[in-house]
Amino acid sequence: MQRAEVVVVGSGYAGVSAAIELHRHGVDVVVVEASTRIGGRVLTERSPTGHAIDLGGMWLGAGQTEFARWASEAGAVTYPTPATGDAILRDGGRDRRYDPAGSPPLGMIGGALLASSAWRIERLSRLIDLDEPWASPRADRFDAVTVAAWLRNAVPFGRGRQLAEVVLAEVLTADPGSVSMLALLTYLRSAGGLRPALGTENGAQQDLFVDGADRPLRHVAEGLGDRIELSAPVTEIDHGGPEVVVRSDRHDIACERVVVAVPPHLAGRIRYVPGLPADRDAIMQRIPMGRVVKAIAAYDEPFWRRDGLGGEALDLSGPVPATFDISPPGGPGLLCALVGGRRADALGRLEVGERERVVTAQFTSLFGPRARRAVAYRDKVWADDIHARGGYSGYFPPGVLTEVGSALRAPVGRIHWAGTETATEFIGYIEGAIRSGQRAAAEVRARIGAVTGDLAGDGGSNRVG
Repeated sequence: MQRAEVVVVGSGYAGVSAAIELHRHGVDVVVVEASTRIGGRVLTERSPTGHAIDLGGMWLGAGQTEFARWASEAGAVTYPTPATGDAILRDGGRDRRYDPAGSPPLGMIGGALLASSAWRIERLSRLIDLDEPWASPRADRFDAVTVAAWLRNAVPFGRGRQLAEVVLAEVLTADPGSVSMLALLTYLRSAGGLRPALGTENGAQQDLFVDGADRPLRHVAEGLGDRIELSAPVTEIDHGGPEVVVRSDRHDIACERVVVAVPPHLAGRIRYVPGLPADRDAIMQRIPMGRVVKAIAAYDEPFWRRDGLGGEALDLSGPVPATFDISPPGGPGLLCALVGGRRADALGRLEVGERERVVTAQFTSLFGPRARRAVAYRDKVWADDIHARGGYSGYFPPGVLTEVGSALRAPVGRIHWAGTETATEFIGYIEGAIRSGQRAAAEVRARIGAVTGDLAGDGGSNRVG
């Protein structure tokens, strides 16, 4: 039987973050990954022109210091998310152009109500205790209602509410009728507020990567050498004996502690012996994954800019609710479609050729006939990925945070938990994943250190086996 001091389950940003922190402090660590690749919900492919196409997480936002540090260490080159030209709001087949730095045109009443509700959401999010959202003022009240129910009361003007629901569905990759209002407030608070969460400049969507968002991860993972084992789905974690035994389809590994760094619903597919406490079990059953389809079409150039358009569009009722320009400087034109919630379900049921037809038809109707002639098209239905089953992250339905939220990060004996869903800052982002791995590694080191002494000082001489 193979032995290590710590086993990390999952090789996304959270798992690699936990593993490299432990490795750098002299802990003998092994990472086991079910997929044939590292990265989790970050996936970079290449267009026929050789340019990076990110089909998963892709943005580096303002204030995301750990991700920025990883990017700097990797020598990754970034560029600002393009933000020149007019945006388009499509409302019932009618297109209206507007300045994306301002508010979409909804008329005096609708705009005023939407601005008022945004201000209220911003103010309420400041009440959230990120360490214990369930203990925040009025937490029970906000966890008892969905985002959609709150919006129906706050924005009775139909089109304004519809716009808010479209935007928030893209942020959450879930329908507002499925997500707790407390969860939304917690998410926004963790990102610095509503405006940063939605914004480009000084916001969460500030920068993109020339070589893809997986480059920082691949660079850090190189420091782990052959300690990452791919194609090794974990089936059981036996934590009832003197050693923890992690069983995968490849082999068994005995260890002192384990970090489970996969989404809660995937962690719930692992068998635990003995079984986990009821609250922890409920966490894994009651946090479903968001649903998202991401599609990118590549063109010879960002031709839409010649017409004064910025490539950004919102469609209140069509099959593609959100479109963005993610073209690199001097490179091809890249239009990105993000489809979340039930519209992702509808688009994801189509064959890839039909999805391409739907997406490029949307681009054509927005930006003109040149959009029909993409030089490349790529998309990803994240619900179909057996190692993710959705994206960008899990979401919290009503009642979950206040009833069992305290079990989200709490270790169970020698089992620790990581992943962007467990973050206290930048929940749902790559930054949140990195910080969650660092937090889990610190927990492990504190407990190993209590028995074996300071591993940073003894070079990891207390290896198991």
